[in-house]
Amino acid sequence: MLILTDRVVCPVEFKFTDDELTHNHRLQVTAYAMMAEDTYQVPAVFGFICRLTDSETWRVETTGTWRDQVRATLETTREMISAERFPPPPEQRGKCTDCEFRLFCGDV
Repeated sequence: MLILTDRVVCPVEFKFTDDELTHNHRLQVTAYAMMAEDTYQVPAVFGFICRLTDSETWRVETTGTWRDQVRATLETTREMISAERFPPPPEQRGKCTDCEFRLFCGDV
């Protein structure tokens, strides 16, 4: 979801989980903010993540280091696509259980 005014755009991501806010969640919202900012040509300096299981909501900064990390992740992803290689398995193998790519990557 996007909150859009004539002065700012703010992405809102909804998560159906009991987990706490993670690094990946912050990167995802930052990437959404960067795309929204580019599309609507207004600043996107923060976003929100709303956990649907209990309605807890976090305000997430989407500037500076977070944008640098999104750009670095994109570069790594582009390199993997170019080299036709899969990413390494996650440190927490339990993540594979809910991953939509689990049938393709061979980590499970």
